[in-house]
Amino acid sequence: MILSLKILPKRFIILDNKNYSFGGITMKKNTGNIDRTVRVVLGVIILALWFFLPGHAQYFALIGLIPLLTALIGWCPLYSIFGINTCKR
Repeated sequence: MILSLKILPKRFIILDNKNYSFGGITMKKNTGNIDRTVRVVLGVIILALWFFLPGHAQYFALIGLIPLLTALIGWCPLYSIFGINTCKR
């Protein structure tokens, strides 16, 4: 955990186990463990398409970064908009 804090931007603040702040925006965790695991698996599969898609179509595989990043931080902006929370209560 200490190593990961060194690479985070200075404006990124961990408020507690379920809340983060970045540049004045507070993000509350809204993805549970199963949801995050599924996002990692799907993200890796989509990124692997890079090696199978021809030409410039390879760049569509970069969309796989989105589920990976949301799994990493535990917060999904679409879940926030629609009021979805898959964390244990």
